[in-house]
Amino acid sequence: MNLVIIISLGYLLLRFFRLEKATMELIIFGTSICGGSAIAAVASVMKARDEQIGVSMGVVFLLNTVALFAFPLVSGLLPLTPEQYGTWCALSIHDTSSVVGAAAILGDASLQTATIMKLTRTLWITPIVFLISLRQGEKGKLSIPLFILLFLLASITASVLPFHSLFRTLASAGKVFMAIALYMVGFGLHRTIVKKAGIGGILFGASLWACSIVTGYLLASVS
Repeated sequence: MNLVIIISLGYLLLRFFRLEKATMELIIFGTSICGGSAIAAVASVMKARDEQIGVSMGVVFLLNTVALFAFPLVSGLLPLTPEQYGTWCALSIHDTSSVVGAAAILGDASLQTATIMKLTRTLWITPIVFLISLRQGEKGKLSIPLFILLFLLASITASVLPFHSLFRTLASAGKVFMAIALYMVGFGLHRTIVKKAGIGGILFGASLWACSIVTGYLLASVS
């Protein structure tokens, strides 16, 4: 439901912003589905130019970084259980890495809920890419992010093989590597990103994200 609302609002707002349509569409799908992963997948079938991809990535990356810091700050002020908070993160934050980083602040229950919910949301990349490829007059194209396949493989492996201590060690190591990855994400935040996106692009992306935050919170609070 959250995805449908964001996409519908995005196309409704197209006429009010002076940006290229392809750029705004990439921002719409980046906000509603899975940040950079969705933009990359959709851009490949839309045949978007590098400039359009760069602007949309800049907008989503900037807001994604804000979310990484803002959500943990407000987590203790909201009447949400850890599971509800994890759901809110998954529905409202763009990229999977930042969803995991923000959700982990309330512990494993929040983290596990956020991860599963976010990966479920990311699966929408497949039908969206398929429909856009049909719109472009091409044969329907399917696109499944590799990290989802690896996540499913890891889940099946951990469920079947009796190496629980090893898997716990790998899970702990994964949290360390995630912290390193988020640290590296911070290096990508530069004023050139803001300049490339422009005020119009940032306002467009922020409008969609604000709606995503509100609808995500409402859905999470009743879950």
